[in-house]
Amino acid sequence: MKNILFLILLLSYSINAQNHMLVGEGSASGCEYDNDEICAWVTKIEDNGDTAPSSGQLGDIDDMVSALKTDGIWSTLDVFYLFAQDGSKGAGEVNMVDPDSYGLTEPGSSVTWTSDVGITPYISSDNKYYNSNYNPNTAGGNFSQNDAHLTTMVSNSNITSSVVYFAGAIQSTYFIRMYLYSPSDLRLYAYLNSNGQTTITVTRDSNNHMLSGSRTGATTYNSYIDGGSAAANSSPSTGVPNYNIYIGALNNGGSLAGGAFATPPKIQIACWGGSLTSGEISDLWDTLNTYIDGL
Repeated sequence: MKNILFLILLLSYSINAQNHMLVGEGSASGCEYDNDEICAWVTKIEDNGDTAPSSGQLGDIDDMVSALKTDGIWSTLDVFYLFAQDGSKGAGEVNMVDPDSYGLTEPGSSVTWTSDVGITPYISSDNKYYNSNYNPNTAGGNFSQNDAHLTTMVSNSNITSSVVYFAGAIQSTYFIRMYLYSPSDLRLYAYLNSNGQTTITVTRDSNNHMLSGSRTGATTYNSYIDGGSAAANSSPSTGVPNYNIYIGALNNGGSLAGGAFATPPKIQIACWGGSLTSGEISDLWDTLNTYIDGL
């Protein structure tokens, strides 16, 4: 009788464990998702007292990370911040690549977050922006002077005046910045470890857009919209700024610089690290846009 009871308990445990793993195929470490980073990210979010995304959405996020790994992109990243999710504002403040590093902080007022949409960049003098606490000069990650990439995913391009900063840091002639500027037509301005810029005319619309820059050499820099190569620049890299990168604003030599357009696009995702090829940028767009379209 004891043996029968033992077998029943063993069978019940086996079935429960199998059902638990059906959330995803599971990782070798026992994480219920295919990627251990998802479990580590959720744990950090909850340890911080915040709410992780819903279980269904975590499955989509897991698929996104799997695709980025398959395309060889994930291993190049130093940070990945996901603001467009249904968990909490705090979930977007945790770096998915390494949840214990480069958590976002708010030096000024509380940043405005909208579930499944993202965060609002700095507007005029509202003092709302994030400090990534990532200093590209000293971080020692994949991002370096002649091997660097920066991407922001934004909710629209309906900017009719002024400027909106999405990310950046400046020291002397060492520029990292990504912004949309509308003197009359709308333009993307992108800099990466140089004061030489690429300028691209952008169509105003209500679509999601991915803005990217990738430096693959000392004199080789390209900027992209929605995964397509839009502009090249041969300006030599001059150095890496020794200031933390801000999100939603610009760290201008330790001073805050922000946009002034009253209804800026939301920032859905921000990530950076080592350089990406044009093919990898295209793959990045496909993967991020698939996730955003599914929200």
